[in-house]
Amino acid sequence: MSHPVAAVHYVPIDASEEGRHSPSAEPAWKEAHFASVVDDALSLYYEASSTPARNGADAFCGVVLRDGSLVFVRRRDSASGSDSSLGASVDGFQVSCVEPLQHWSVRYDGDARRYAHPEDLPTGGGHAPCRVTIDLDLRALAEPVRIVGGMTPGIYEQSVRVEGHVVVDGVEHTVDSVGYRNHTWGARTWSSDKRWLAAHATGEPGSGWALSFILSEVAGVQQSYGWVQTPGGGLEEIERVVELPDSRRREGTPFGDAYELTVGADARRVTARFERERHIPLRHREGGRVSTIDEDLGAWRVEDDGRVLVGSGLLEVLFVTEGAT
Repeated sequence: MSHPVAAVHYVPIDASEEGRHSPSAEPAWKEAHFASVVDDALSLYYEASSTPARNGADAFCGVVLRDGSLVFVRRRDSASGSDSSLGASVDGFQVSCVEPLQHWSVRYDGDARRYAHPEDLPTGGGHAPCRVTIDLDLRALAEPVRIVGGMTPGIYEQSVRVEGHVVVDGVEHTVDSVGYRNHTWGARTWSSDKRWLAAHATGEPGSGWALSFILSEVAGVQQSYGWVQTPGGGLEEIERVVELPDSRRREGTPFGDAYELTVGADARRVTARFERERHIPLRHREGGRVSTIDEDLGAWRVEDDGRVLVGSGLLEVLFVTEGAT
């Protein structure tokens, strides 16, 4: 059983929060903009970030098409953009804040790699060059949620509507679905004794519900936090997260796809089940350690007090695969 380690709040978030934050001197300090969307035509996620102590900026974007192939964009640059800029810009990959906390645009027109089999991404083999254009608009579906005491010192999360198109080698794919975004800042460390699961789900437009939770394990102790956004705009904390007995785990991974959540002041039990549809395998290297990051995009089914809620989203699992001590 997990133990809660953070609190979630609807708190006023000033529009200036969309801008850059003053970094500390810690080498692991990082600021990032992240979003994901699942649609019939494709699934997509991106992260655009800067690490001032390393004088660098990094962006990556994975697009899994209906045929199962993965289009992957990776851009690196020296830290770019002015201190007052809203969003992030990394060597042509642009995340812009059009209206703070309400509207964002994502633009890219350039080279990418296309993998017939996403499992080839970590080794870099089995790919062909391609040209991709990304033109998306993200609009808020709900107020942002602030998390206090989580794994990143600064973070807020938000459900969004995603519209636009992605063009791969001249073939256009229209996107019109719901998604999730967050903005984080602060020191991040990758520990050999840490593994975690991050889950995000957004209901269909007009449903008014969403959820987000973290389940982590450090030195054998599980911890969790999260929130459920209910129809009508209510916000409730997730007090506990327990993996269900029938949860299915990908071979070699520490977490599965089905969970019981203890939610709200009445401590009611909510079940959340994820159906994997598209998979993006990533690797993170730091020092002598290599961490596996499985990004799965797909459908969520949530049962809450007799209601069945359906939506889409992300299930991310991170764990150290090499160099653990």
